[in-house]
Amino acid sequence: MPRSNRHLFAFMVAILLGSFICASPASATTAKDGGVCSKVNEIQLTKKDILICADYGTKLKWRKLVALPAPTKPATKKCTAKKQCVVGDIGPGGGTIFFVSETAFTAPGTSCNTACKYLEAAPNSWHGKTIDPRVIWVDDIVQCYQERSNLPDVNCHGGGIYSNSAGQATSRIANTAIGMGQANTNVILARQTGVSAVTFAAGLADSLVLGGVADWYLPSKDELYLMSTVLRARGFGGFSIGHYWSSSESHPKYAWTQYFADETSFLSLKGGTNYVRPIRAFG
Repeated sequence: MPRSNRHLFAFMVAILLGSFICASPASATTAKDGGVCSKVNEIQLTKKDILICADYGTKLKWRKLVALPAPTKPATKKCTAKKQCVVGDIGPGGGTIFFVSETAFTAPGTSCNTACKYLEAAPNSWHGKTIDPRVIWVDDIVQCYQERSNLPDVNCHGGGIYSNSAGQATSRIANTAIGMGQANTNVILARQTGVSAVTFAAGLADSLVLGGVADWYLPSKDELYLMSTVLRARGFGGFSIGHYWSSSESHPKYAWTQYFADETSFLSLKGGTNYVRPIRAFG
């Protein structure tokens, strides 16, 4: 079956099941290394490279983050924050480096804050097995909000983590960016009242202590997409073929997921189960 037909079939099945799934285009047709871009850390995928929008002081330009295809064997040497890390290195937390920024980026809520430079994905053994766990995005909890409402809802499956329509719209646009995963995770955790952390995605990621560090979190949509294109596409990470949760909410009932078989992002019902892979930012 052609790929386009497979996606159409998946969409129709989702409608029948009562779940809205939306594919997000990921490939670029006009972006070129050195060309002008408009949004720092925006990602574009060409036929040969992954490009990222970088700030060169006087203007924003596309630069090649990594070439595709790339080596299939990850590094075995551990890098540190003080020593230059490269994509594929083992990070300080024992995971794999998948993002190296030319200039410092901001990751609110992390220890590096406005001076972050790297993103590290936990290894596939982070949960004690070689397969990532599958959980829901949120459990039934209080302090969640319906669209256009400031009143908390008792069921987060049908309520967002942001209050009022203006705040929801602004937050849902901002919360997809590189560097926003920890902030998203913190907002989700703040809505929990007595729910076991291991039963939902953000709580499970936040509870991880690995490599002597405890600052792991659930990646944002763009961080998750970058992890897929840089690591999965290179054969790193031991990811499962399936949907992985991001920490980015798109609607009171839906959150963004990444399908780890191609470069497609989807909207998935919060009450469904998907894979979880924590990440961390450091400088």
